[in-house]
Amino acid sequence: MKEKIELEFLLKTSLRVLDNMIGSPSGLSEWFADNVTVRDEMYSFEWDGTIEEARLLTKKMNSKMKFRWIEDEENGDDYYFEMNFEIDQMTGIVSL
Repeated sequence: MKEKIELEFLLKTSLRVLDNMIGSPSGLSEWFADNVTVRDEMYSFEWDGTIEEARLLTKKMNSKMKFRWIEDEENGDDYYFEMNFEIDQMTGIVSL
């Protein structure tokens, strides 16, 4: 059984910069994984020499990316992970 975990980070950046950090393999490699490669909608995330693959389910520019780990998909599990980001209209602060 997997557990739902939610984290929120307030960032001093623009949506354009954040979209690049979330939406590109090079951006994800800077902060999320040691290395990220993409082929079609399949993302390979590498941490300490271990590679985990995920399928991109949803990508909305300046909004979110949603993935499903291939292992979960093969097991018939409906688990996913996603990264959402938005800008507070009052403060201009971007949250991830």
